[in-house]
Amino acid sequence: PASALFVPDTDPLVFYRAIVRYAVDSLRKGGRIYLEINRRFGKEVATLLNVAGFADVEVRKDSFGNVRFVTATR
Repeated sequence: PASALFVPDTDPLVFYRAIVRYAVDSLRKGGRIYLEINRRFGKEVATLLNVAGFADVEVRKDSFGNVRFVTATR
């Protein structure tokens, strides 16, 4: 549905925050999270993961050189 594809302009990280909260409760120590992201929000998503206590947070580029993924370890 459109609600899964589009977020409010005032809160573009709403789904990333929900996923990070779920990952904090669901991943075992040493578990990894891989997120495909909007290329404008790499730094912000990385910050969400860092603040939540994840380690090895890394923003990665796709094959075209665009920021597209964030990975981290619980």
